[in-house]
Amino acid sequence: MIRKTLLLTFTALMLFIGFNPTVSAAEVSKARIDQILAMSPTQMAKTGAWTTSAYNNLMGYLNSIGDVEIRNLVLDMAKNPRSTVFNATAGPDALRTTPATGGPGHHQYPGGLAVHQLEVIELSMGWKNTMERVQGVRGADRDLIIAQSFLHDWSKVWYTMDAATGKVKKPDWFPKSWGGKDGVAKWGWMGEHGLVIYAELLKRKAPEKLLFGTAAAHFDPQWDLDITDKNGKKQGLNAALAEAAKLAGTEAPVLTRDKLRAEWFYATYTDGSWSLISVHMPPRACCTRTIWPQNNPQPGTQW
Repeated sequence: MIRKTLLLTFTALMLFIGFNPTVSAAEVSKARIDQILAMSPTQMAKTGAWTTSAYNNLMGYLNSIGDVEIRNLVLDMAKNPRSTVFNATAGPDALRTTPATGGPGHHQYPGGLAVHQLEVIELSMGWKNTMERVQGVRGADRDLIIAQSFLHDWSKVWYTMDAATGKVKKPDWFPKSWGGKDGVAKWGWMGEHGLVIYAELLKRKAPEKLLFGTAAAHFDPQWDLDITDKNGKKQGLNAALAEAAKLAGTEAPVLTRDKLRAEWFYATYTDGSWSLISVHMPPRACCTRTIWPQNNPQPGTQW
């Protein structure tokens, strides 16, 4: 079943994007495809050239954080993923093997989470470098950019792929999403994986700037700060943090517009940029190199 699901996904991607043979990767033999489709999702992620490279580069960024408090926090959450709020522990290989979405969407393949986190870091660094070179704005907090980019989807380490069906599963304890629509957003943006990471950062007493930066990946800190839906219910960044604080048994800080930082907007305007990869990369570069590599890369290999 997983073979059929992957092949249907691959075919749909080809039809959606279009196939350009001038930029395709080398042909992959049927024997190689059969070999990889016989793997478990974890094996696919851990032997994929692109996914392995992304994970190695992601960990390189995390280890490069200069702020000792933030570095220790993110490395612990990367290497020993556990929720002290929900009393849950993810598998030791979760970060490098899980997909980045729970349904049809971005990076829905084994190892997609680390690829997505790395992309958000790199894109955010692009914003930082552009502002420095073009606008002359210097002094951006590099450590904050890396940490918030990594943490925004950290809770997805609990997403698992069913080897029999290829579908993504979430644990029974995982919060449901709610809100959105009605002119607020096109998806349910409250609860879900955001609630898990916000509550965890509050419980661990993470620096306030990191909490706000992580939430800013899901909520524009200018326009999505405080929103009231048509039923009078509060949504937005501050409402999400208040919801998380109740679970963490603490008080939620309130973000006001006079506290805004440029780094938080880098999170806002890069988290959605995964669509660039989905739309503009040829299907065999997008899929074949990720799940169907011919060889294991050395750490740092670029694909």
